[in-house]
Amino acid sequence: MRRLYLSPSNQPANRYAAGGTNEKVQMEAVAKSVEFYLREYEIETIMASFALQFPQRDEEAIAKNCTDYLAIHSNAGGGGKAIGTVAFYHPERPETKAVATRLVIELDKICPYPENRFRQVQDGMVPYDGRGLGEIRDPEDKGLNSNLLEVNFHDNPIIAQWIIDNKDLIAQTIVKAYVGALGISKKVIVKPINVVVPVIKGNLVVDGYLGPKTVKAIQAYFGTPQDGIISEPSYVVKKLQALLKVKTDGDMGPITIKALQKRMGTQQDGIISEPSMCIKELQRRLNEGKL
Repeated sequence: MRRLYLSPSNQPANRYAAGGTNEKVQMEAVAKSVEFYLREYEIETIMASFALQFPQRDEEAIAKNCTDYLAIHSNAGGGGKAIGTVAFYHPERPETKAVATRLVIELDKICPYPENRFRQVQDGMVPYDGRGLGEIRDPEDKGLNSNLLEVNFHDNPIIAQWIIDNKDLIAQTIVKAYVGALGISKKVIVKPINVVVPVIKGNLVVDGYLGPKTVKAIQAYFGTPQDGIISEPSYVVKKLQALLKVKTDGDMGPITIKALQKRMGTQQDGIISEPSMCIKELQRRLNEGKL
């Protein structure tokens, strides 16, 4: 089975022209969602250690026995007017060109602003007088299929805001393009017959505070990793949002909170106060094993 190493940008100095954010924050969020959606497919994923700079990342990929390497960045240039996905491949790896081509096609489809790039699918060994891009050259030197994706241009204010608002859609589209280009199938899940699923009950103090123990109980209820932390985006929040029938973007925002408050039968103001009647009711239901 393929093992894909996801390497989101580690460039906090690359500021977005909108939203008061940067490339590192946004691309790490996209990569987390890519990792989440790839779980449905016959491919393993390894997320880069975010603290590592690029020269150590290809070494980490090799240490984790990866076969493929995907760098996920956003772009800059063109005086703040450039639009369009750009994807790089290694010329000695035909599969990587197929991936780059599919990424450009699919990501351009979802962007409402027409691209204005001269060349979107590019040989990653051409830049820097033929020395090539590091995240194309070095992983390939170690035997990995390497691609570098520039999602779109973050120095264009309109596109920067579009990236910020559509990270989950971008991640889903990256997955669609990647598995489509390589012919990777969805996992076949065999459902057991007549199996009684045990009810996951909590053992919480009903105090109305959304602390680590309560978060772990929510994670246990939905069968996600139990670290007691709600990240952004969060896998357990996506599960909760599916239950609440709201947009599954993984962000615990006012819409999700209001939906949770409605389900818990408490005041719907979109705010988790401390203590919170909504959280108290949630804790009671977690203790009973039924949300």
